[in-house]
Amino acid sequence: MAVEAKTPTAKKARDACASGYRALAESNALTEGALAEMKDTSVKSDPKSLVERMHRAEDLNEQAETDLRTCTDAVATLASKPER
Repeated sequence: MAVEAKTPTAKKARDACASGYRALAESNALTEGALAEMKDTSVKSDPKSLVERMHRAEDLNEQAETDLRTCTDAVATLASKPER
């Protein structure tokens, strides 16, 4: 669903929020998948693959944290002084 943003701050908020939540969702999916794989004793997990996925999840969490901080700041700016 595309949301039209008419001002630079609105665009910044929209893009940062979308990027942050997308990164967070991907990180959660990677983490949950790796944990489920480790719990399933019928599957022989590749330790290297598990570690790589967990590192990728950490990287995505860091990206999400940065993007969501930008998102929050931009939304707060919009709330305090709406642009025209």
